[in-house]
Amino acid sequence: MPTPLVPSAARVTVSGTLFGQLVENVWHVTTVAGPPLSDLEDIAGIFQLMYANLVIPFADALFINSVTVRYLGDVGGPEFSLINTPAQQGGDANGSMPGNVALCISLRTALAGRRFRGRKFFSGIPVPEVADNTISSTFADAVVASISGSMGDLTAAGFPLSVLSYVGPTIVPVTSVLYTDLFVDSQRRRLTGRGR
Repeated sequence: MPTPLVPSAARVTVSGTLFGQLVENVWHVTTVAGPPLSDLEDIAGIFQLMYANLVIPFADALFINSVTVRYLGDVGGPEFSLINTPAQQGGDANGSMPGNVALCISLRTALAGRRFRGRKFFSGIPVPEVADNTISSTFADAVVASISGSMGDLTAAGFPLSVLSYVGPTIVPVTSVLYTDLFVDSQRRRLTGRGR
């Protein structure tokens, strides 16, 4: 079954590496139907700025290489890719926890139900920021603050950060970003040899 088209949505794929292994997060924003390529370029630029701030508390083994924005209302795109040259690098010189160790951040909308919530997982957490399977609140708060700040930038530009569900399909703006606990989560595919 083909993936449904969503005329008011764009997918933002932020790609990087940790210990040479692919690390990706896929985001969504609301757009106008049939956005010009310049809109996708603007979206990519906002995410590039978000990650420039976001990676500061992460270990310097983490690199963010590219941002790709694709319009989801047409099977043919358009699509825009922004390559970071040089790659954006984590700002903490301490060693990183293994690639599978991740912080889970929840994206919430004004609507109830699982299809109206999103989750993002972040690897590259410095070793001193984890104790007894618990991530420090200072680290987690910094991640939330970076995302929350960029939410405002996206909304001001006319591309609110959103949660996409192919059930419906629907795209709903995010109203809050938070963590529900500080326990480490696991992303096994981010271990070397377990994913792309």
